[in-house]
Amino acid sequence: MEESSTERSYKFTGKERDAESGLDNFGARYDSSSLGRFMTPDPLLNSGRPWNPQTWNRYAYARNNPLAIVDPTGLYDFKNTCGSNDKACNAAFAQTQTNVRNAYAGAQAAYDKAVKNGDTKAAAALKRTLDGLGAEGQKNARGQTVNISADPTLRGPGQTSFANGSTSTINIVLNPTRSNGSDDAQAETAHEGVHAGEITPGKPTWSQANSLEHDAYETESYFSQSIGFSDTRSFGEGDDMSKNYTLWNPSWAAADVETKRSHGVDASAKAGADLDCANGGCKK
Repeated sequence: MEESSTERSYKFTGKERDAESGLDNFGARYDSSSLGRFMTPDPLLNSGRPWNPQTWNRYAYARNNPLAIVDPTGLYDFKNTCGSNDKACNAAFAQTQTNVRNAYAGAQAAYDKAVKNGDTKAAAALKRTLDGLGAEGQKNARGQTVNISADPTLRGPGQTSFANGSTSTINIVLNPTRSNGSDDAQAETAHEGVHAGEITPGKPTWSQANSLEHDAYETESYFSQSIGFSDTRSFGEGDDMSKNYTLWNPSWAAADVETKRSHGVDASAKAGADLDCANGGCKK
């Protein structure tokens, strides 16, 4: 069967190939499949990491490991841990990439607006996500590498932890199938971004777990407000998820906003910390 013009145009990792030059368009720069490298160096110099020699080659695609890593724009890499034949996992990974990018852009826009309006509390909360995730191609505010992957078998919508034996690499695993649409998934990304910027090695004590969850849910509340998402979290054991707490609802009256936000954040933080301790064995 003869290839269609569309099939002839889209080649390596689905990028469009220029018919005249034979180069694949990755957005930020062009890749040559015949040479196995980008045609121009990575413009983000700080994405080179002294301890990782594979990042020293500024022309290499995905650190010369295309089976495990993808570089959809030519600037940033997510960690794809999905098997090549696992369609559900790869679909979740693709959706996660979109959700994370939109969440970061949304948090940045909301932060800029809060700063402009003099809303210092919202600005401080949203900055936690920006600092924790770091911009594409850059380390986070603590100088750590943040790897983002997807796992549709994860019991919850997201999980953040240090890589094994490392204090400089943080792994965020997201499961978009556990979120109620893209807005919910973005709110979860904002939440996990806070953890990426605040977690410390080892099991947290009760007070640390409660503080971490409080900050994350507070930021999630402000983020949900910025995108107009009615955000309610459910907690419980097993199939009983009957404890519901609202972090943001657009219908809240202006006079009650902070009181209701505080109640939702405090209650969610305690319930979330209880789950953390139940899973990790921390002591109250």
